[in-house]
Amino acid sequence: MWIHKYLLQPVDSLNSRSINDPRLGFFIKDLVEEKKTSRGPSDPNSVEPSPVETLIKNFRSFSDFIHWPELGDPALPELKDFLMKAADGDFKYPFHLNETDLTPVKSNALVSRYDKMLGHEMEIFQDGKFDVLKFKMGRDFKTEHKALMGLNLKSYLVRIDLNSSLNFKESKEALDMLKKIPNLEYVEDPTEYGHYHWSELEKIVPLALDNYAEFTGRETEYQKESGANKPKHFQYRIVKPLRGFSLPELIQLTIQKKKLVLTNMMDNAVGAWKIYFYYCELKKQFPYHLMTPGFHTHTLFSNYEYASLLGFNGALWTFQKGKLQKLMDTLDKLTWLKLNYTDTKSLELILSDAEKELR
Repeated sequence: MWIHKYLLQPVDSLNSRSINDPRLGFFIKDLVEEKKTSRGPSDPNSVEPSPVETLIKNFRSFSDFIHWPELGDPALPELKDFLMKAADGDFKYPFHLNETDLTPVKSNALVSRYDKMLGHEMEIFQDGKFDVLKFKMGRDFKTEHKALMGLNLKSYLVRIDLNSSLNFKESKEALDMLKKIPNLEYVEDPTEYGHYHWSELEKIVPLALDNYAEFTGRETEYQKESGANKPKHFQYRIVKPLRGFSLPELIQLTIQKKKLVLTNMMDNAVGAWKIYFYYCELKKQFPYHLMTPGFHTHTLFSNYEYASLLGFNGALWTFQKGKLQKLMDTLDKLTWLKLNYTDTKSLELILSDAEKELR
C-alpha cells in the first residue's frame, strides 16, 4: 500500500467539532494485483469489459483518507494501522459495476457557516439546482437557529447535522425548534445515540444516525442494541463507505424500511469519485431506500486543486470518462510512500523521514 500526503485548507469551520486549521489527508493506492481467473474461449459467460469498465476497475486501486481526530480518529503517531484498515476495506469491496449502472445523481449542498451567508450565496444553490441543503449546527445553537430561520428554505429539502454536540435536554429543546423548518427531512446525530434518548427524540422529528463512530473502535450504544429484530430509533442511516460499512446491516435496515444516505468525509477528489461509484453500486441493490447522497464538499476548501476533475455541474454529478482518466494520470505522477503492517515506524515518522529526504 502506498500513500501521498495532502492538506486541505477549510474556508471556515467545517462542523461543531472542528476549527479551520488545515486538514491532513492521504491519497492511497494498492498495487497488489488481483488473481485473475481464466475463462475458456468457449465460455458463453465470458464478456469483454468496455474501456469505461476497465478504467473504473483500475481506479478502484485508489482510495482517500482525511484525518478527523475530532471525531475519534487516532492521533497521527497511532494512525497508520487505522488508515490501512480503512483503505483495505475499500479495496476489497466487491464492486460489480457495468457502464449502464453509471447514472447521474444530485448531491446535497453542505453548508457549514450560514450565519455569515448573504442573499447572493443562496442564489448559488438555486443556480446549481440543488434540491437538498444540509446545515452543520452545534457551535452556538440559538445563534445558528436564528440565522437559519432567516433563510428562504421553502424550495429545499433540509437536513441538519449536530454532530452529537448536545446533551439530551438540549437536543429535545433544539428539535422542538427545528421541527418548524419547512421540508425538514431529518436531524442527524443531535446527541450520542441511546435507546431511551432517541426513542423520545424520534417522536419530535425524523432522526439520522451516522455510522462513523463504530469504525473508530469505540463500542456504541447502537452496537450494543444491534440485532435484526431490535427496534432502531432513527429513520435514516448515514453511511460513509470509505470508513467501512456492513452490507448485511444495510439489508436489515431496509427490511425495517429505513433510508440510507451515503456521504463522504469532506475528503479529496478520489473520495468524491469513490462515493459516486458506491452510490451507483448500492443503487442497484437498494433502489427505493438510497436517498440523495452528500459529497459536494470541495467548495468548503480554498485550495481544492482537483475540482475541475470532479463530475459536478452544480448539484448534478455525471460520469465523465475524460475527467476520471485525467485524475488517474495526475495520481500516477505523484510521489508515493510505501506503507505496510510489519513496518514498526509510525506514520508520523514515515512522513518526517520523507520530508528530510526532500530537503
